[in-house]
Amino acid sequence: MKKALLLTLSAFLFFTACAKKEPSLQEQSGINLPDWILDPYVEGKIAAVGIAPKSKGGFQFQIPQAEADARANIAAQLNTEVSRLTKNALRAARIAEQEEVENVFSQVTKNLIKKVPLRGARRINIYVDPDKGDLYVHMALDNEMILTHFEKSQDVYAQALKNASLSRKSLDNAQDAVKELYDELDKELQ
Repeated sequence: MKKALLLTLSAFLFFTACAKKEPSLQEQSGINLPDWILDPYVEGKIAAVGIAPKSKGGFQFQIPQAEADARANIAAQLNTEVSRLTKNALRAARIAEQEEVENVFSQVTKNLIKKVPLRGARRINIYVDPDKGDLYVHMALDNEMILTHFEKSQDVYAQALKNASLSRKSLDNAQDAVKELYDELDKELQ
């Protein structure tokens, strides 16, 4: 009888230990924030969270500051993604004058990202920390808008490559890399 009771108790403890849910990041840290602050991902969009500290001027000062921070975070994500895709496209093209072409691509990419219509980013959530007064803004930019911007700007890469003093073979390979870059952007943003 004691063995059966001990075995039942052991099985109960084993199953309750296995069923115990791991505490979330919020539970572990004691921070109580909406999920979208910790994971701003939105399907079909590039999303980010912007933060503004408590201000004596109130929300009318905090909201634009938090939105500007969110737009900067969206631009940083976009820059990282396009840079990654650019490097992959250049590697695939196997260009002899790799460093010079990378410099051209890097400069054009920076200029194109600066011109992405970040004003098109829309606020989708807002939260005020009741303890500190910090304002969190969740914003997203439609992938379709970004894709349209880059498609309209495709000839900017071609023109920049023509202006660089590259061999004909490197120029042709670089043009192929531009096509590969836009194909990858199309896949990533859809």
